[in-house]
Amino acid sequence: MPKNTIREYIRRAEVYSTDLAVVLELDEETLNRIFYAADSDHSSARLAVFEQQIEYWLKELRRPGVTRELLWQEYRLEHPDGYATLNFANTCDGRLLIGT
Repeated sequence: MPKNTIREYIRRAEVYSTDLAVVLELDEETLNRIFYAADSDHSSARLAVFEQQIEYWLKELRRPGVTRELLWQEYRLEHPDGYATLNFANTCDGRLLIGT
């Protein structure tokens, strides 16, 4: 596991309690809320931004020379913390293909 991921988990635990022994005694449901709620919120926000772009991408893909790779590059310039290439492609497969 990358060091930065571990640091982030420690940071999230310390937001709950600076005494990590207290955090270690928590039940699994509470631990999941502490460690994964922020990821879920971020994913929801990222998906909302993505879905706002679908109509534009459908229109752009009809133009000669426009590819999903080109659209992804444009998307990442505007949203550096957005979907990586593979996640972008997988999400596109499920959404853009419906509109074409």
